[in-house]
Amino acid sequence: MEEIAGELLCEVKQLYPKRLQERYKLTEEQLQKERYDLLAEIGKNRGMRISGGEVDLERAAITVVDEFRASKLGSLSLERPAQSEPEAEA
Repeated sequence: MEEIAGELLCEVKQLYPKRLQERYKLTEEQLQKERYDLLAEIGKNRGMRISGGEVDLERAAITVVDEFRASKLGSLSLERPAQSEPEAEA
């Protein structure tokens, strides 16, 4: 689940960075982190800790995916129109 959430975060971060910042209360610095560090920041901001004070990445990943599915980040589209390639001339 962490891998799926990481990929999702990368896509959303690239296309809709402000929505991530608003939903998960991320700073500009936090938003610039790589996928798993970003997932850890989201878990930390949400208080998702396990014993020893470590961030529960699995719980954070499930939350990110569930909230995306429930459109809690707003109406997002991860698909973009394909670039049309020039037709080959005969």
